Amino acid sequence: MKKFLPILILLTVVLTACVPVPASSENITVFSPLSGDVLAGNLDIKGSARVFENVVSYRLEDSDGNILVEDFVVADAPDIGQFGDFVVSTNYTSPTTESGVLKVFSVSAKDGSEINLVAVSVQFDN
Repeated sequence: MKKFLPILILLTVVLTACVPVPASSENITVFSPLSGDVLAGNLDIKGSARVFENVVSYRLEDSDGNILVEDFVVADAPDIGQFGDFVVSTNYTSPTTESGVLKVFSVSAKDGSEINLVAVSVQFDN
């Protein structure tokens, strides 16, 4: 058994590295898109959130900082303080760069700042 242990550890590391990991903060998880995904004119976001009044904001920017689309969605949480799923499907303005970032966040009820930020690097199929 001892001679198989290094092989089992190596297999575990390799297999773990191959599994896509969703981007997340304490209160927001973005299941799709994943970091490095290629977007082709349509933005589809799937995730789960536990945020104030279930309002999840999102913004897609190109690498020059140009905002391609910005809006919000309401998560479908069953009760206060519980996670709820959210889904977005929208078009965006044509980017001028090959890469960008999707920012998913909530807005602080206290001061209007962006909190619970999840940033996902994406590529554009121009």
